[in-house]
Amino acid sequence: MEYVKDGEFFDFLSQKKKLSEYETRIVFKQLFDAIKYLHGHRIAHRDLKPENILMSSAANLEVKISDFGLSKLLGPEHSLMKTLCGTRLYVAPEVIARTPNRSYGRSVDMWSLGVILYVCLCGNLPFADELGPPTLLDQIRLGRYKFHSPAWDNISNNAKDLIKGLLTVNVNNRLTVSQALAHPFMQTLPSPRSISNAPILTRGNENIPQTRRNQRSFSRSHTYTDSTEADFADDEASFVTAGTVELSSSSLQSADSDIQYLYETSYFSID
Repeated sequence: MEYVKDGEFFDFLSQKKKLSEYETRIVFKQLFDAIKYLHGHRIAHRDLKPENILMSSAANLEVKISDFGLSKLLGPEHSLMKTLCGTRLYVAPEVIARTPNRSYGRSVDMWSLGVILYVCLCGNLPFADELGPPTLLDQIRLGRYKFHSPAWDNISNNAKDLIKGLLTVNVNNRLTVSQALAHPFMQTLPSPRSISNAPILTRGNENIPQTRRNQRSFSRSHTYTDSTEADFADDEASFVTAGTVELSSSSLQSADSDIQYLYETSYFSID
């Protein structure tokens, strides 16, 4: 087992608040390459988030994807999944669709990377109940988010365009990992150098709604088990280790308040 000495990307990002575009490109070149490898071997991660990204070198921004507890190895003739799982701040809209025949593919990982990319560049989440109405889950289903000023004023159009391509509700139009790697934002990566001396953008005073807990700061939530959506009212808009969502096949059409959100250590699979 490999020892990853610099901990979680979550902790690194919590300390930095946000990354420069230069730093973000370096991180996402590695993430996209890793997901390209997984998808090329018919594996969907299904729970990508900063807590599941480890840093082998914070100084050089070297990262590795971890926690494959919800990952799925797809058969050569079966490329769709049905289990409602993941972390709801990063979950793709097709995973939480209100349809009895809901199914999804590996593109859910690209949506999650889009959320992470948004957070890296501005220090806040794209979806939160405090940004509603509508509710958090409906914001995700509709793909409703904004590039709030002044946080996004000095961020390039290429960066915004890449996020738009990843946070696309229609899976047929969402960027694949190969398309993401070929995006102009990823093509302007400078030659490698130590990140410790790289310029870092400071976080501005974003004129957007704040949560009741730590003003949307990077913090971890308490562990919840067998709790309903209402139990997460104070935590769901924070940058947190949110619970893994599970839903039995018999209750796919139930109201959102009936969906149970379970922690990662207690989940099941019906794929």
